[in-house]
Formats: sequence, C-alpha cells, structure tokens
Amino acid sequence: MRGGRRGYARALEARAGLASGVPVRPGFFQIKIPSDFRDMLVGQWISGIGKYYVLRTLGTGGMSVVYAAKHLESKKIYAVKTLRMQAASDELTVKRSQREAETLTYLNHPNIVRIHDYGKTSKKQPFFIMDFLTGDSLNDVLKKEKLISYERVQTIFMQVLAAVAHAHKQGLVHRDLKPGNIMLLKTSQQSDFV
Repeated sequence: MRGGRRGYARALEARAGLASGVPVRPGFFQIKIPSDFRDMLVGQWISGIGKYYVLRTLGTGGMSVVYAAKHLESKKIYAVKTLRMQAASDELTVKRSQREAETLTYLNHPNIVRIHDYGKTSKKQPFFIMDFLTGDSLNDVLKKEKLISYERVQTIFMQVLAAVAHAHKQGLVHRDLKPGNIMLLKTSQQSDFV
C-alpha cells in the first residue's frame, strides 16, 4: 500500500477533517493503526497436514480474509480462509471457525467447496485450506449483467438447492447464503457450475 502507516494515518485524519468540516493538522489525532494493517500472512508459510506459501489476498469479509497459497510439494494453488486478527482474539468466533472447518470436511458434494486441511497459524489465527476456484461470484455476474435468463437462474439455483439439501441432511445450516458466496465456474460440460 502506498504511503505505509503514516500515509494511512494522514488519510484518516484528512477524512475526519472533511467529515467534520474542520481542517485537521497532520498528527492532530492519535490514530491507532490496527496491528494487521499490513497483511503479515502474505509471503509467509503456514502448516497443517501440508505446508503452504501464502501468495496474495483474494478477498475479505466481515470476520475473515481469503488468500491464494501454493502447496510446497504439489505446487497446486489453494484458497486459505483465516479469521481477521481482531476476530481471532474472540474465543466464540474461533470455536465457530474451527467447527466450520471440521464440518466442511464431512461434506462431500460436487457443488460444495472441498476442505483439505485446517489448523492455526503461528499467530493463533484459525485457517482452513480449500479448493481454489476460478470463476465469478453470482454477485459479480448480477452486477455485470443486471438481468439473467430464467433458464440460467434455474440452472444455478437447482445446484445451490442440491448443495443446501446435502448440508441439511448432515444437520447443517448455511447461515451466510448470498450471491457473493455462490461461485460460478466454467467446466467442459457446463458454463455455470456452482
């Protein structure tokens, strides 16, 4: 990120001044920069069953961050989901994350991402390793295309319903089902494989 920690602090101070209508001198506020301001996992190794080198950040959510990582032996790229540092200090959130990883390892359905490994980083952040998917989220497709055909909606949602039904049979409920969490992949047989 350009400007580093000082640039980040100056940008926050400037934004605070603009919001209040009062000009703010640099250094006027004592802004606490979050300890995870610079992503410390990128460029690091994490270990579970295998060893993975974290390449880059793929996306962030309210409680988690998803990275691309390369497996040491196979050289295959995987996605790594971790809790944000702030969330990793909350015991209940950590337990939920561990339960999510353990639960997902039991699900075996073509429309549910596979979990390959899970554990904790050296900084005690829970993580799990899952398939790296190349495609677009349904959310991105809807933003780009605005409307999609009835046939396409039916194809997508029949797969989503099949995945949800499989999870329900295992006694699980997906509590964050939304277009941003539905990935559409192109395969040799299908252009909207969920």
